[in-house]
Formats: sequence, C-alpha cells, structure tokens
Amino acid sequence: MVAFNYQTMDTSSLMNFGLFNHINGGAGYVLKPPSVLGDGSSPGPAEMTVLVHSGYRLPKPNHETKGEIVDAFVSLTLDCADEDVQHYETRVINDNGFNPEWKATFKFQVRNWDIAILIIEVYDQDLLTQEFLCGNACRVCQLERKGYRWVPLVDSRFEVVPFSGLLIHISCEDAKPTSCGAQTGPAKEDTTTMALGLKEKSMAPQMTCKTVKRDGSCKVSL
Repeated sequence: MVAFNYQTMDTSSLMNFGLFNHINGGAGYVLKPPSVLGDGSSPGPAEMTVLVHSGYRLPKPNHETKGEIVDAFVSLTLDCADEDVQHYETRVINDNGFNPEWKATFKFQVRNWDIAILIIEVYDQDLLTQEFLCGNACRVCQLERKGYRWVPLVDSRFEVVPFSGLLIHISCEDAKPTSCGAQTGPAKEDTTTMALGLKEKSMAPQMTCKTVKRDGSCKVSL
C-alpha cells in the first residue's frame, strides 16, 4: 500500500493524477522508464506542435450556476522534468463558454519523451484580470497519438465535468517515439484538417511563450 500526502489540489497533484490515470490502465504501480533508472537514454529531442482548436460547454468556476458568462482562455504547460518548464497561453474569448474557438498553434521542444507531461488548464478571466480555474487536464506525451483528439476536463477535485472538453490537434517532428510516428489501421488512422473542414492557423502575435527556470527566473519571447 502506498499513501500520498497531497493536501492541495495544485499542479503537482494534477500531474500525479494524470500520470497514474493514463498509464497502466489507471490501476497499480507505474514503473520508472529505463532512462530514469540509468539503463538507457530517453527518446528525443523532438518538436511537438499542439493546436488548441476549440472548447465545448466550459463550466463556470467552482461549479457556479449563476453569474457572468465565462471569458475563457487556455494555458498549456510542458514539464519534461528538467530545468525548463515551457508555458503558453491563448488569447481570451469574451462571453463565450459554450463553444469558444481559439485556433492557436504552439510548439514545444520535448527533450525527455519518457517523462514529459502536458498540463492543460482552462481559466475564466474577469474584468479585474483575475483568473479562475474552470477545468483542467493532464496528458502523458509518450501515450499521445498524432491527430485531432478530444480532451475531457476535470474540476479542481479531479472529477470529470460532464460533456465539457477541448478539441486539440497534436503533431510531432523528428520524434522517435512510436506514438508520434507512422500509424496504420482504421483505429489509428490520422484525421486530417481537410477531412474535418477545419483551418489550422499559426500563432497569433498576442500570444507569448514563457520559459520558466527551476530557480524561479523566466524568459519571455514573442
């Protein structure tokens, strides 16, 4: 039996929840990869491109049923267990929590595929520029297949929010993991942009990338 003393539902708890929820069927232990044990090198580096296309039925913060309409934006954070944590944010979509569309593309440099985790958070921004969490999700990069994916959202207690989620697209370049390589078969066929009638857009000028060092310093680039 293993006990975790997590008393705060923060980013670390979300990463732990996402790791154990996706690997090994969500049950039992998760073994460390060979690269962590010193028995081999981690696949990579590679560039992972994430398109945040749209959201659907985004909940109000703290399960509220009344109040202003959600002004939503999405925060993406990639943690590769090294000194740099890559962070992006989309623009804010005002007064639309039902079907907001961002169509924002972000590029991440993934150095350790075995332990890289993508944290997705949806926030509501009010008139005072305060941010309130609407829902979040955590994805293990080595398990992600390329193409369009539906990402369900969970609340601050990691309970699934019914019918709420994000539509994203994932692609990789120069990636060694099989999860981002060529895939065959009907179940693994990649869904193209043209097939869904969606237009992929490049990063908008108002979006920024912030690389956060483990020591607290940061570097912001347009």
